[in-house]
Amino acid sequence: MIGSVLNAGLEGVHKGMNGLHKTARDMASATTQAAPAPATTQSPVVSQPSPENSLAESMVELRLYEATTQASAKVVKAADEMLGTLIDTFA
Repeated sequence: MIGSVLNAGLEGVHKGMNGLHKTARDMASATTQAAPAPATTQSPVVSQPSPENSLAESMVELRLYEATTQASAKVVKAADEMLGTLIDTFA
């Protein structure tokens, strides 16, 4: 039981950290990309996100991944404390 809770917490931390790294890379590449080419009159205009909008979305994603990682770390801490209490009880 505790092992599965601990594994779920560790998996959440891992996924959160991967998300943080991916979002940080996306933000770095978005700030270094050149301005998009102007749209031609032959094809319909497709709305592409502006760099500012993309950056704002990336910041929101960073905060979400941060919260996910922190929550998962709390799960790991709780499982660790529970395991410590069980060991103390049976010792």
